[in-house]
Amino acid sequence: MTYRETLHTTTQRTPISTDEILEKIFKFRQLTRLDQQLLMSGLLSREAIGEAEWYKINQVFDLIHQGLIRVVD
Repeated sequence: MTYRETLHTTTQRTPISTDEILEKIFKFRQLTRLDQQLLMSGLLSREAIGEAEWYKINQVFDLIHQGLIRVVD
């Protein structure tokens, strides 16, 4: 399954979970603008973020800085 097919399948379900977005980012090693928007809206809509989610989000940023996850449009 290609990234585009996975993105289409994932966004058809409502609502999409933060974990699903993060797993997709890790799987394809890229962060799209849509991923960023979905992630931010999901995180900002809640009062608190769990420790496991913080860890995964920080891991995404670390991998971006290391060049192991690409940021694409």
